[in-house]
Amino acid sequence: MQSTSALLIVGIQSRELKLLEFVQLLGEYLTHEDTKVRKNGMPQYYLGLMVALGCLSGVIESFPPKTMTIQEVDVLTTFYCDRMEDEESLRENITGLSALQKMAGFGQDEVTKVCDAYGTSRTSVTADCSTN
Repeated sequence: MQSTSALLIVGIQSRELKLLEFVQLLGEYLTHEDTKVRKNGMPQYYLGLMVALGCLSGVIESFPPKTMTIQEVDVLTTFYCDRMEDEESLRENITGLSALQKMAGFGQDEVTKVCDAYGTSRTSVTADCSTN
């Protein structure tokens, strides 16, 4: 019997399950837009975020380079870049971005987004450190 993650990977690769549907299944931990929830140190939220992001990143990491469309790569690059400020899930973010950069649809626009997000993230951390 295949594991749940293996079934998800096969389903997405065969297009029986859309990547967007998979992201929606992972729920609010991935899609919560209230940055206060992410920054207020709610341990259960961070645990859920790390598990959900780790799951998504692991699935993307298992894909062959031509599995994702250009639009999927672009949307998920933006998604991961928006989560760069969540220090608690940085490892999962880096895993996801690393997997995305191996996709055929990862182009110059995505490189620019990642560099901009990294620069913003570093500036924000430096500013937080200097105010303490």
